[in-house]
Amino acid sequence: MRVRYLIPVLILILIFSMVLSSCKNPCQTEQAQEFIKEFKNIKNTFDDKFELAGSTSRINLTPVISDMQDLKRELDRLEPPEKCSELSYIKKHYLEGMDTAIDAFMMFQLEENEFVISLKIDKANVRFEYVDKWIKEIEGGETISKTIDVLYVLTTTASSASITYSNEQGETEQMNDTAHMTDLYKGMNDDESLIYNISGLEEFIREDTKGMIVSGCPSFPKNEFLYISAQIGDSTGSISVLIIVDDKVWKSSTSHGEYAVAEASGYYEE
Repeated sequence: MRVRYLIPVLILILIFSMVLSSCKNPCQTEQAQEFIKEFKNIKNTFDDKFELAGSTSRINLTPVISDMQDLKRELDRLEPPEKCSELSYIKKHYLEGMDTAIDAFMMFQLEENEFVISLKIDKANVRFEYVDKWIKEIEGGETISKTIDVLYVLTTTASSASITYSNEQGETEQMNDTAHMTDLYKGMNDDESLIYNISGLEEFIREDTKGMIVSGCPSFPKNEFLYISAQIGDSTGSISVLIIVDDKVWKSSTSHGEYAVAEASGYYEE
């Protein structure tokens, strides 16, 4: 009798253990841990090269950039576990950061626009910081907090403007310095520019358009409010503000006249 009752119990225990096994976090498997180990080795080496490049003269930069390119190719070949989408997401973001960093130092070699170079290095740094945070979250068994790539852009025919925008910490920042106004039409067609190949941008930028990238964050928390407004200073004209998310114009606003104000905002839910 005891044996007869024991067999169903053993079967139930076996089924329960199989269910638990199938429910195991795919980012906590041995395959995932092996990927993380190899990823961190590549990342740590690239981080060292990135820091070295920042203190290397133009004439001696070529071998450092070459090493950075080799490391990017090595990471490109490293495959995360299929069922752990978070590790694929982390790999994608770090590869994009690598690309941005390499582009920045190649531009530095060619003595190109220092402001754009600085923006690219800042953009790469932010990506790298978020990747560090995500790896710690994965190792702790947590779900990573996903982000979006955000650019705030201003265009205007006026000589000056005051700008207010929200940053990735949910805080408000203001800017009255528009000294970095540049030829956005040229930038839109320059593959080294941050606004190159942005979907929908051609509707707002003509050959005579001047403007600036107000702020850029490649890892803007998806649940944070996006906001930018701008007002023409001591003149009249037209003014536009754009919120670009993941290489597409998401929201925009245009206004005309004396002291005109343009404003765009919202939560990105796509």
